[in-house]
Amino acid sequence: MNWWWPACPASTRSARIVAADTPILSGFSDEAAERRFWEIPGFARVPCGGTHLRRTGEIGALTLKRRNTGKGKERIEIALADAQP
Repeated sequence: MNWWWPACPASTRSARIVAADTPILSGFSDEAAERRFWEIPGFARVPCGGTHLRRTGEIGALTLKRRNTGKGKERIEIALADAQP
């Protein structure tokens, strides 16, 4: 079963992070191996996926979709709101 999840706490928090237009930091976790990361201070540091934004406000509105993959597992899909059909 899949459904849009517009009123979840994660949707509210992601909207606040985007609206805050916080600087996005980037750097190397291992410079020799060229492993890059990006970080939103106070939120998360994750491996770089190749998209290089300077501020959270550049992201725009997000939608979260909750997907039940079966066997008691769930996945949250994140997409740009403008990219939805």
